[in-house]
Amino acid sequence: MKFEALEKKPDLIIMDHRMPIKNGMEATKEILVLDPKAKVLFISADVSQEDKVQAIGAVGFLEKPFPMDKLFRVIDGVLKG
Repeated sequence: MKFEALEKKPDLIIMDHRMPIKNGMEATKEILVLDPKAKVLFISADVSQEDKVQAIGAVGFLEKPFPMDKLFRVIDGVLKG
């Protein structure tokens, strides 16, 4: 996993639900096992995932599509909070 290999961990991970190798839920779980303090912001057009990802520890959920200013506000809030 690329996250594990990073020397300096990111302040925030923006995770999509549908990805080619594994889905975002699986990747988020793996990241949070490696670093429980990691902040993962989940984005998806599948709103049925919102409760699930927050239950596993994501710091937020954005439903696609969204305007960029909303993304920036959410990122700002997560990083300040």
